[in-house]
Amino acid sequence: MAYDGLADGLGIHAYLSDGRMASTAGHSSPYYSAWVTGNLPEGNWYTMTVCTEKGGSDISCRSASVQS
Repeated sequence: MAYDGLADGLGIHAYLSDGRMASTAGHSSPYYSAWVTGNLPEGNWYTMTVCTEKGGSDISCRSASVQS
């Protein structure tokens, strides 16, 4: 799930390195995206990247390693 609480004209893209993506793009804030679900094998490491976006293009991103 991604959340955008600011009415600043930017959206949020949240990516997991297994290919999942949640987005608030195209919605007025405040907005919670739908949950992107599915099983992840326990103990595996992934990279989660969260970006601000405008017009479908990522502007600024931060990444972190996460373990399931």
